[in-house]
Amino acid sequence: MGTAQNRTWKGRVFSTMSLDGFIADASGDSLWTTRLRNDVEHLGPHSESPALDWPSFFADIDAVMLGRISYERLEHAKRWPFGEVPVYVVSRTFPVGDPRITAVFKRPEDAITKLNALGVTSAHVDGGRNIQGFLARGLIDEITVRIAPVILGGGIPLFGSIGTKIDLRVIGSNRSDNGFINVTYAVE
Repeated sequence: MGTAQNRTWKGRVFSTMSLDGFIADASGDSLWTTRLRNDVEHLGPHSESPALDWPSFFADIDAVMLGRISYERLEHAKRWPFGEVPVYVVSRTFPVGDPRITAVFKRPEDAITKLNALGVTSAHVDGGRNIQGFLARGLIDEITVRIAPVILGGGIPLFGSIGTKIDLRVIGSNRSDNGFINVTYAVE
């Protein structure tokens, strides 16, 4: 589970993106998934090894690592999606003060020792730039992507240009009734 950084925790991602790879539209809106058509019948693949859904994914999460922009999008949300799970923000410019935030790290590497010391075994990494930073440093072990049946044509990319090739292995896949293709990958 660990890498050269001697981690005791597994870095995991669960994210929804458009078919063209965007997690937010050109205006920065990440709630575009709530406005998708629901009057379309979708056909698609099913698998004996289904991808994770949010409840089964989040059941094993000990900590959440948010980027500053993702936190700002959630800051005034009607419902905080992480319950009582400790939430950390990775940002060089994050103002401390929200009691739901356990701590702030300036770099992804700063999280390694802290999460090890806390006995974290599974950390959810969220937010485009945050995911890219953790992935580029070898701190992501598993990625679940929900691919929405829409092309946004621009916006904030899930992966962007991380500057290195990363091999993945499919460990689960399925199609949901609303047309999302769900795939869980192990990072090789």
